[in-house]
Amino acid sequence: MTRAPVQLLIALAIFCSQSSRALADAADAFATSSLVQEVISRAESPHSSDWRTYVAELQLGIGYVNERNNFTNSAYELSGAIPAGAGSQFRFGLRRVFMSGTESTDKIARTPYKQAAQYSRYEIQLAYAFGLMQGRAMTRLSPRLPDFEHTTLINVGAHYNLPSDKALPQRGKTPRPMPGQQPVNNNLNLEIGLRWHVYTPQSFGFYMEAIHDRPLGNASSLNYWSYFSCGVLWSFGTRS
Repeated sequence: MTRAPVQLLIALAIFCSQSSRALADAADAFATSSLVQEVISRAESPHSSDWRTYVAELQLGIGYVNERNNFTNSAYELSGAIPAGAGSQFRFGLRRVFMSGTESTDKIARTPYKQAAQYSRYEIQLAYAFGLMQGRAMTRLSPRLPDFEHTTLINVGAHYNLPSDKALPQRGKTPRPMPGQQPVNNNLNLEIGLRWHVYTPQSFGFYMEAIHDRPLGNASSLNYWSYFSCGVLWSFGTRS
């Protein structure tokens, strides 16, 4: 081998070595100056919102009661929650349920048959919710789209039903059934279900709920129903 090719190979080897070193240095500089700084800055930013440290919550929502009949049941609810130990909540609230007939119930009323259905009512609720899962979500769009915390809770409780003035036209009178309705008055009911809460650093958020209800001490054909709701929530105060 002549001297010129050897010198050419040595020059190529030196060039490749310097190029590899330059690429490695550039990669390290990019990682430390861009990615690492961005991750650290986002991790240290005040995005986190721990719902277990709040003093109380106020929740306002709308819902739908799904009974096994052709009547329509819509609901509005106002509730509160106080965080308890071990990632749980004590919940209490008032729910207003409006029951109304439909075209199908009007047709059923023309026949000898009737459908079991509850009255329009107020529901006084007391429940205990225990956190099953919790997580945090961050976004590159902050602060335009805030980072948030979300949690899934299992809800166990009971509620007591009070017929509304619409169902009780006169005090002390028996509730008046609607056409096609077989009246059912479930006073005390048990409930179990899931709730999903989303919290933002601004103490504002929203929730969704799916509940299964069963009456106590009632042998009617309406022995279970479901309740679905969603709404907004506000958190107050911070405990140390």
